[in-house]
Amino acid sequence: MAKIMAVDAERDLITLLQKLVESEGDTFVSVTTGRAAIADFNKVKPDLILLDLILPDISGMQVCDKIRSVSNTPIIILSALRDKGRIVEAYERGANDYLPKPVEPGELLAKIKVQLARSTGPHQPLGSPEQARGLESPRPFGDFVIEALLGHGGVGTVYRAHPEGRPERKIAIKCLAPELSSNQKYVTRFLREAKYAHAVDDPCIVKVFEAGHHHGTYFYAMELVEGSSFSEYVKQRKELDILRVLLIIGDILNALAAVHEAGFIHRDVSAKNIMLDEKSGCAKLADFGIAKRSQGDETTTTSVMVGTPHFMAPEVIEGRDPDIRSDLYSLGICLYFGIVGKYPFKGDKMQLMFQHTSKPMVIPDSVPEDIARYVSHLTDKAPEGRPNHPGIAMMELTKVIENHIRKQRAE
Repeated sequence: MAKIMAVDAERDLITLLQKLVESEGDTFVSVTTGRAAIADFNKVKPDLILLDLILPDISGMQVCDKIRSVSNTPIIILSALRDKGRIVEAYERGANDYLPKPVEPGELLAKIKVQLARSTGPHQPLGSPEQARGLESPRPFGDFVIEALLGHGGVGTVYRAHPEGRPERKIAIKCLAPELSSNQKYVTRFLREAKYAHAVDDPCIVKVFEAGHHHGTYFYAMELVEGSSFSEYVKQRKELDILRVLLIIGDILNALAAVHEAGFIHRDVSAKNIMLDEKSGCAKLADFGIAKRSQGDETTTTSVMVGTPHFMAPEVIEGRDPDIRSDLYSLGICLYFGIVGKYPFKGDKMQLMFQHTSKPMVIPDSVPEDIARYVSHLTDKAPEGRPNHPGIAMMELTKVIENHIRKQRAE
C-alpha cells in the first residue's frame, strides 16, 4: 500500500484524486499550499506526490526544487498550464511526469502505477566514483541501460550505455554528481551544458541527444566517441605526425565555425576537450560546461575567470569580454602542444596567467616556419591580431597543410 500526497488548492480535484487513490487501496493525504507540502513532507513521508504548478503561496516549481533537494520521491505534475517551456522546466527541475488538467482518471492511475513501480525497483542515484565502482552491469536507467563506467571528474561520471531495446546503438550518459544535485547553480549549469551542445549541429561536435532527471540523478545522453583525447594522443604517440595534428586542428576549426554560427563561445577549448573518434577519423569538440552565448547570457559573468589555465586567452585572464577569437587563441595553444609535445608555458596557475598575458611565446626552431607563423597568428596577445572568424583561420590552415604535403612529396 502506497501513500500519495496531493498538493493542490482545487477542492473538486482533491475529492476526485482521493477517490481514485483509495479505490486502488492506497493512502491519500492532501495539502492546499506549497509551504504546507514542504513542512509536512518529512512527517508524511509520501511514496509519490501529485503537484500543481499554481498554488496560493509559492509556485509548484519551488516545491519541486525543495523536495528534490532532499528526496527522490516521484513527482507527477498536474496542471492546466500547457506551455511547452513550462513543461520542459518542470522536468528539468526534477518532475518525473506531467499530466494536463482536466485529469483523465485512467491515465493518472496508470502514471501513478508506473512511477511507484520505478521508485520501488532496484535503483540508486548515479554520478559519484563510489557508485560507479559498485555498478551492476547492465543496469536499467530510465529509457536506457547502463553498461560500464567510462570515467569520472569533479562534477560527475560518464557511462557507456544503450537505449532500452537497442543494444547495438552505443551512447554515453553523463550524470551529475549526487552531492551537486541539490545545488541549483550546478544543476542549471549542467542542463545548460546539454542544451547548448544540443543546439550546435556539426559532425565535429560531440552530439547531445537529450537531458533529463531520473531517480535523483540529473543526466544527459550523448554521442559515444570511441577513442582518446587529443591530450592523451600527444602524450602517448611514438613519433610526431604533423599532418595528422594539422587535420585535427582543422576539424576543430569546423566545430568552432558551427559554435560561432549558433551564437556561442565555447570558452574551454583545450587538448582534453578534443576527442579523436577512431571510427570516423574525425576530431570532435566536447564539453560545453562553461560555454556562453555571444550576446546576452545568464552564465558566469566576465569578471569571473573560467577555463583551463594552460589554454586561456589573455583577455579572459584579464576579465575582459571573450569572443570567438578567444577560442581561436586556445586552439592555437592546442596546435603548439600538438606540434611541440609540451605547453608553451609552465608553472602554477598564477604563473601561467602572467605568462599568457605578458610573456612572449617562444616557438622552437624545429617547428616548420609556416606552422610557426600560423601558431603565432592564432595566439597573438591582442584579439585584434588574430583571425576574426574560424573560416579565415581555416583558409590559412589549408595553405599550411598544402605546403606541408608538397614538402613531403618533394622529399
